[in-house]
Amino acid sequence: RELEAKDLDGALALVAQAVAAREAPKELTDYQAALATKKKKREQMAARKKEFDQWSAQARAEKEPASALALWKRAQGLADDDGDKAEAAKRVEDLSAEVARAEIEKRYAALMKEAQAALDGGTLDEAEAKFSEAMKLKKDDPAAKEGLARVDASRRQKAYDAAMAEAKAA
Repeated sequence: RELEAKDLDGALALVAQAVAAREAPKELTDYQAALATKKKKREQMAARKKEFDQWSAQARAEKEPASALALWKRAQGLADDDGDKAEAAKRVEDLSAEVARAEIEKRYAALMKEAQAALDGGTLDEAEAKFSEAMKLKKDDPAAKEGLARVDASRRQKAYDAAMAEAKAA
């Protein structure tokens, strides 16, 4: 029969009394060791559950997705209960996707800014490379495609201007 926590303490006390009363049979000392091991394991699991509850409560309260993700990952390592494992895994999966999307948006915005600065500065190869990289991150966003079109138009304008300058010089 599965011993409840309070029964486990009582059983340990009774076995300790029996062992102390006379030379105990090996089965009784083995049983005492098994009970002590079981008690220690329960205490460890209770401590892990308490720690999981603390980390998961902090994670639930955290508003910033990257910080919440880090807290859930920490809690996930402490989850023993199937419900806790499932919740932590789901939160880690959802937050990982959210953080990844945010990173893509951040990188895309930086690339677009760098590309525009390169275009404005006349470094067309760099502008083209940045707009192309941005297009790879967000295929459905027309801004990068429009940027590449502006690079192409600038190249044509440069070639035209060069040809006109050469014609005037001739």
